[in-house]
Amino acid sequence: MTVQSGVVLTKVGYFNPKFKGFGYGHCEWSQRLVNTGFGGYKEKLENSQLRYVYYSICSGLRPLQSETFRDEQQVAKNAEVMAIRDRLPTMVAEPWLNEDGKQSFLESICHKS
Repeated sequence: MTVQSGVVLTKVGYFNPKFKGFGYGHCEWSQRLVNTGFGGYKEKLENSQLRYVYYSICSGLRPLQSETFRDEQQVAKNAEVMAIRDRLPTMVAEPWLNEDGKQSFLESICHKS
C-alpha cells in the first residue's frame, strides 16, 4: 500500500494510464517517486545496473496468500511499455489518455445512488 500527498501528485502525478491491468504500472510510478526525491533511492550495482530501494514503515502487518488476477497477456503488454520507460513522461498529470478514458475514470469514482 502506498500513501501519497497532494505534493506528490503535483510533482510525480498519477499512475501512467498506458499500463493496463496487472503488472508494471506501480513499479514505473514508484520509480518516478524515487527519481523525484520521494520514498527511496537508487543504488548502482556492480554490473552498472540500477536498483531502486524503497523506504517502508515497519508496521507488523503480514502479507497473506490470496487469489490473484494476474493476466499474462497484460503483463507482457505492460512489459513492452516498461521497456520504453525512458520515453515516458516523468510527470503524469492525468490518469487517462483521452476524453473517453476521462469519462470512465470520473464515473468510476462517482457514487451514484
